Amino acid sequence: MKSPEQGAENIPLNQIFRWEGPLEVPEYEFWISGEEDPDLDNPELKIEGIRGNTLEYPYDGDFPLEYETKYNWRVIPKDINGNYGLVFSYSDVFQFTASDFPIMEEEVSPSSSDPRIPIINITPSEGLTYTIFIYSDPDGSSIIDVDCT
Repeated sequence: MKSPEQGAENIPLNQIFRWEGPLEVPEYEFWISGEEDPDLDNPELKIEGIRGNTLEYPYDGDFPLEYETKYNWRVIPKDINGNYGLVFSYSDVFQFTASDFPIMEEEVSPSSSDPRIPIINITPSEGLTYTIFIYSDPDGSSIIDVDCT
C-alpha cells in the first residue's frame, strides 16, 4: 500500500487512495469500514471495477467519511472474469483517521462608517460551505434576514 499508510492521521475526506500491485491485475475492488470492523469482514462499502492503482474517494458517496473518525481499508484483486483472487493476494488492512474538524478562521472588527456595525471576515475551508445566521436576540429565536450578495 502507498497511501494512506497504516495509522495515518489527518487524512482528507476526499483522500486519493494509492496502492501497488502487478500490472497484469485487470481490476481491483476497494473495501472500507469504520473501526468497529478492523478485519473488514463486513465492509461498509465495496467499490468495484477499479482499473489501475488509485481511487479518489468521493465526498458525497454511499459511505462518506466523517471528521476525526477511524477507518479501515484494503484492496482486493479480481481476475478478468471479475472473480476474487486468492486470499493471500488481498492487501493488508490499513487503518487511518480522517482529518480534524475544520476551523473557520474569522475576524470581527467595527465598521469604519459606524462602530455599531460589525464587519466579519471569514476565510472558508476548501470544500465546505457555510450558512451564517444573525439573530436579533441573545437566545437565537429571531433570525435577521440578510442578503449577502
